[in-house]
Amino acid sequence: MRTNVSSRATWFLKFAFPVIWTAIIALGAVPMFTDSARGHGPKLPAALTLGVVWLVGTAILFVFSGSLMRVQYRDGHLYASNFRREIEILPADIGAITQNIWVNVRPITIHLRTPAAFGRRIRLIPPSRVIFRFWVEDPIVGELRAFAQGAPAVR
Repeated sequence: MRTNVSSRATWFLKFAFPVIWTAIIALGAVPMFTDSARGHGPKLPAALTLGVVWLVGTAILFVFSGSLMRVQYRDGHLYASNFRREIEILPADIGAITQNIWVNVRPITIHLRTPAAFGRRIRLIPPSRVIFRFWVEDPIVGELRAFAQGAPAVR
């Protein structure tokens, strides 16, 4: 039986969203540079500031979204995929599981004891749910911790 641990929107957040965001900001930035070069519109410092903010924001977005993985339980095993390759994560390989509750998408990070094919961290976005107590970790974090301690997968 296959059960997604990560959100169904992982592919969109990993591949489509960064491209769409970059394109939309570029559509706003390019006219600032061309109008500034012709002597119209904002001055060059404002255009350069927007350009730097756009480049830094894009780099941060690509680093964050590029590290997202699809994580699934299958037949009592945990698998992580970057949509090209897939690896199995053994309970003994997991050092810690953390969640950033202060970011809107509430990413979960599986910290591995030793480097795997994707490095020492597997980052995923949990399935969305209505959250009234935003300061509490998602239930999937507890399930992943139970898996790491050797308990059978709940899902």
